[in-house]
Parts: sequence; structure tokens; C-alpha cells
Amino acid sequence: MSGKPYSKRIINTLIIAGAAISVALIIRFGFGIAENTAERSKKDGNLFREGYAAVCENEKWGYINESGEYAIFPQYEKAFDFAPNGLALAGYGSKYGYINKSGKYEIDRKFKYGFDFWINGLAIVSKENGYGYIDSSGDYVFDRTFDDAWDFAADGTANVSINGKYGYIDENGAFVIDPQFNELCAFAENGLAVAKTERNDKYGFIDRNGEYVIDRRFDYAMGFVEGLSCVKEGKLWGYIDNTGEYVIAPRFEDALNFSPNGLAAVKESGKYGYIDKIGNFVIEPQFDYARDFSAEGIAVVRKGHKWGYIDSSGNYIIKPQYEYAGKFSENGLAAAKEKGKWGYTDKDGQWKIEPRFEQVSDFFDDGYAVVKVNDRFGIIDSDGSYVVTPRFEDIIF
Repeated sequence: MSGKPYSKRIINTLIIAGAAISVALIIRFGFGIAENTAERSKKDGNLFREGYAAVCENEKWGYINESGEYAIFPQYEKAFDFAPNGLALAGYGSKYGYINKSGKYEIDRKFKYGFDFWINGLAIVSKENGYGYIDSSGDYVFDRTFDDAWDFAADGTANVSINGKYGYIDENGAFVIDPQFNELCAFAENGLAVAKTERNDKYGFIDRNGEYVIDRRFDYAMGFVEGLSCVKEGKLWGYIDNTGEYVIAPRFEDALNFSPNGLAAVKESGKYGYIDKIGNFVIEPQFDYARDFSAEGIAVVRKGHKWGYIDSSGNYIIKPQYEYAGKFSENGLAAAKEKGKWGYTDKDGQWKIEPRFEQVSDFFDDGYAVVKVNDRFGIIDSDGSYVVTPRFEDIIF
């Protein structure tokens, strides 16, 4: 649960390489990936970051604008998205630096690896002696380096590790929670974080002082969502409140966090259904797999080998008919797979964009999606028209 932040570039590698990651694991860790799609997460919701998209052609990376024209011609062994400060990680020869929108290095290639500049204006970089934080001038903001480091949260703290133990630092690099945990997660809105002290320890919850306020007694635990945490004792899952008391005693074979509509997917007697916050089934167990409800109250479910969509009452919006199915985007379209090809369906189950792609992303907030045809990536709009014809070996998305 701790470790290098799961940025989009790590997820890219896992999905494109076809790594064997279970959907349950993906959903449990909040990666937000639709099963067997190339869906990948952007921090700002747009495919084109700062007007540019990173693309690979002839094994070199460069950047195109929204017209599909090169803004920076391919010249890097690897390149990533531009951050709001106008800098992007790029490199070659196992050394990375940060370029500006003219393709010139503003921060020299001196890092073993790096990550995007985050909302606080800092980026995590890796050198031989560990991870550190730099500002937009490329200067280290702290004297020390860390074995591992995460982005700073909105509360101004970051999860880091030294000598195999995790703790939290503030924006001055001072420890506000000393490194003492084998695993340590982000703090939820209620000020509690999942943690365990030793490798073979149980999971509990700490406060912002680093003190356990819910004892270490769980075999697994998820962060608090909608006021409850999904926890596992032995082989069964249940839900606890902020005090560590069970609201719903462990009785499920599998369970996910509660969605905004107050329902959670759980597994009982080999089938998935949805319960409310007192543990009553609102949608009886009947599915072979079930995902979280979206903010608009739609969930993707599987019966047999087919995927479909239900509403908060358990009624089918689209009956199970797809080989795989993704979430609906803001434009009302969802990626779905039929006869080995991906297309996009609307909420009536009608193909808005006929299945003809080998791989797809969800639609992003700027109205674009990445698709793959004949082993090449391109970009389409909401009508399925090519904005950028498939010609790239990869696109960062």
C-alpha cells in the first residue's frame, strides 16, 4: 500500500504489457482502470495537457498539438505530459530532466527518473541515493533524500520512507510523523490512515499524531470512504466506523467501499450484490462480478461472461451483452468490447461508435479518446472521427 505513487506512466506499462492484474485488486487500490482496456488516468482530466500530447514515432518521443501537428519533434527516448508550470519530464540515455514547451531543457538531465510536477509546484525525482523533491528551478527543496516518496497531499504533508519505514513530512521536510510504519496509506477526510508497524503485523488506523486510534487487528483494511472503512478479518469482510466499531460485521467473501449513492458491492455465496450502510441488501446477490457505482448512479456488472450496466435500484440500463465494459464518460459514452473489438456505447445500449478498435481509452474531459488500430495509436472525437489518424507507436494517456 506504500511504495512509489501509481502514476499514469506506471499503469501504462502494466496495461500495455498485459500484466496479470486482477480487476478486484485494481478497484481496491483505486487505480480506476476498466478491465482489459487501455484506460489510464490523467491528473487534470484532459488528454492534451497544456495543449500538448506526448506521442512516440519511430521509437522516439515528441509532442503534438490538438491539430495533430508536431509542436516538438520526436527526439527523446521517453517523454511525459506537461504540468501546469509548463515543464515535462523527458530523457534519453537513462537520464531525465524537464523540458519547456519549446523542447529545451529547463532542468538538466541529471536524474535517474522523475515524476510530474504536482499541485504544490514540486516534483519527485530519483537519483542513485534515493528520492527527493525539486522545485521548478530544479533545486532540491530538502537536504535529505528518501528511500521512497509520494506527492504532497492537500494538507501539506507527504508520505516518505527511510530505512524501510514510512512516515509523514511537512512542506519544510520535517517529520510530523516519524518513520516507523512498514505500510502507511493516505489520510482520509476523517483524519485517519491505514497503517501497520511490522511486515507480519495486522492493520490498524492512526491519527495525524501517528498514534493508533483503531487497534491493529485487521488482515486488510481500506481507507475511510463515505464514513466507513471496508476491513477484513480472517476470510471475511465487514465495515467499521470512525471508532473502529463494526457497523456491518464481517460476513462477506469480498467487498468494496461505499459509493456516493450509499451502496457497496459485496460478495455472498459466490455472487455479488449491493448493500446499504446497515448491511441490508438493496440489490440481491446475483452477479458474477460487480463494480462501484459512479457519481451518476450507474454500475458495471458481469453475469457469466457478459458485462452490462445497472442503476441504483438494480434495474438493467443495458443488459449484459459485452465482452468487457468501461465506465461512462461525461459525454455519455462508455468503452465496450464485442467480438474482440472495442467501440463506444450510449446509455441506451446503442453503438455510438461501432466496435473497430484493438484498444481504447475512456473519453477525457476535453472530448478526446485514444484508440489503437493495426497496432498504431490515434485520437478520435465524440463522433468517432479521427482528430489524429493512427500512426503512433504509443500515446501517453
